[in-house]
Amino acid sequence: MNTPDFGGGNMNANSAEYRTSEARNRSIVMLDLGEVCATLRISRAALYVHEAAGLIKFTKIGRRTLISEAELERFIAAANEGAAA
Repeated sequence: MNTPDFGGGNMNANSAEYRTSEARNRSIVMLDLGEVCATLRISRAALYVHEAAGLIKFTKIGRRTLISEAELERFIAAANEGAAA
């Protein structure tokens, strides 16, 4: 039986073509420090303490200091692991 080819090629979940097209479609969300503080319900000073301790990484773009959504999720997951131990 012939399966129609819609130009996508063989894109199973393990193929390099699938992984690169998935990466192209993913957008990076960056949050400013005010948004992160509001999300975590902590002060800006407390956020800087966590950054100084190496628990969360800031990204500087021009004069703006931002945190990626992925970094925020990693920070929260690490905090939850530490609380569970």
